[in-house]
Amino acid sequence: MLFCLHRGSRLRGPLEESGSFVVDFLTHRQEQVAWRFAGRESAHLSEVPHHRTPNGLPVLTEALVFLECRVADEYDGGDHTIVLGEVIGLGTSAEEVDPLVFYRGGMRVLGAAGPEPVDV
Repeated sequence: MLFCLHRGSRLRGPLEESGSFVVDFLTHRQEQVAWRFAGRESAHLSEVPHHRTPNGLPVLTEALVFLECRVADEYDGGDHTIVLGEVIGLGTSAEEVDPLVFYRGGMRVLGAAGPEPVDV
């Protein structure tokens, strides 16, 4: 799993301390939660329902799926660090619900036909 973390992010310390992270795949009902974490003034974990993996990592409680990852490597990405994680655990919801996706500047629900194709 790969993600980019801004060098000034308040999450840099916890990532360096734990050497691990979780990626949550949200449901369409969690759009407000997604927006709360999307901005520069993002939510704090204590403000949203969550629980911990057996390794102590936080997972958003109603996530559709989560991937628990150990940092495998980091690369310079200018004002960001490119973080590469090895998946070491996962969990899924027992409930079948539509996922939430960010597409063309907005939160969307993945329909049966999928999102519109992008012209290249």
